[in-house]
Amino acid sequence: MSRLCRYSEHGLLDRRARDVHVERDTMFDTRLFSLTPGIMRLIVAKVLCQWVGLLSNVVFVLSLVTMLEPVLSGIEVVP
Repeated sequence: MSRLCRYSEHGLLDRRARDVHVERDTMFDTRLFSLTPGIMRLIVAKVLCQWVGLLSNVVFVLSLVTMLEPVLSGIEVVP
């Protein structure tokens, strides 16, 4: 039993805490989507932008390594 249920004086709080616990099986609370229409489009756009940013970082690092490889290949490493 959670602390929230233990300190409640009414059964209503116990029931709400139990319902919240059951609904947390998903990554986020889907009830929030009904409060803000059109938010799913913004969430999808944000996730796509994060993927584009990740891929651009990978391309940047690969190009940096490709440019520095000839410069660093001439350096002799002494053990």
